[in-house]
Amino acid sequence: SPFDDGLRTPILLRWDGHTRPATHQSLCSSVDLLPTVLDALKFENKAPDLPGRSLWPSATGQKPLADQPVFGEIYPGDASTLGHPSRDLAYRWIREGQFKLIVPHSSTGKKPWGGYLSKVALFDVMADPIEQHNLAEDKKHTHTISRLTQRLDDWWTPKKSPTNTKKK
Repeated sequence: SPFDDGLRTPILLRWDGHTRPATHQSLCSSVDLLPTVLDALKFENKAPDLPGRSLWPSATGQKPLADQPVFGEIYPGDASTLGHPSRDLAYRWIREGQFKLIVPHSSTGKKPWGGYLSKVALFDVMADPIEQHNLAEDKKHTHTISRLTQRLDDWWTPKKSPTNTKKK
């Protein structure tokens, strides 16, 4: 689910003698787990394009976790074609600060929840934690929708970096 009840899951990190008890409100993602484990084990980063960030400095009390957006996508079932994720995509979403933008994908595949969201949805998850009031048609949020859509598109279609464009 792209909704907060399906996404708001805590990540717990504990390593006796290393981590400190604390509660953090910053957003993080499951893609942050591998960089965190590698950092905790002091492995040299051999994959600089690895998605996610290390939560280790925050877990050990070295520095607070910086705010950054979290992105995701929702698929209604099995992939029909490997290597082409957009063919089966139902929704993409971004959560940044108080806002979450959910964008339905234009594919002709199955739509979860009977196509419950047929157009862009913007929620203020601080004021509306159960996401009942879609703000997308409110003109005062036009800039927010545009900015979040651009960030979501940049995440979905990343620019080729020198490390991932080399021919093998």
